[in-house]
Amino acid sequence: MPVFRSLIVIFLALIGSVRAASAQDAFGAIAHSPSTGAYGYSYDFPSRAAAEAGAFNDCSKHNSGCQVVLWFKNACGSLAVGANGGWGTAWAASRKLADKQAVRQCSRNDQGCRPVVFSCVTR
Repeated sequence: MPVFRSLIVIFLALIGSVRAASAQDAFGAIAHSPSTGAYGYSYDFPSRAAAEAGAFNDCSKHNSGCQVVLWFKNACGSLAVGANGGWGTAWAASRKLADKQAVRQCSRNDQGCRPVVFSCVTR
């Protein structure tokens, strides 16, 4: 019986640490206007909605027609654009991987794709 109680205590401690970890989650987002090429980004926001609003507002400062094209949690996000207005986004554990995947996605629609903006959460 003491072993069973110990397992329950360990289980409850693990649940508590998972809840504590989610309180530390950080969100980011990227907004983009395909018609004008404007973009904006955000990072280290406490919720997806706040991160999306931050990226949208940042993009809208530069031009109109912005839309949120990517959100991410505890990661990096990247936007790649091509020579003819095509674009792609991706998120990954690092900037390098996010950039690579965004270029790959953009290349399905366009040529000459390159990353133009990235954002990584820092918490």
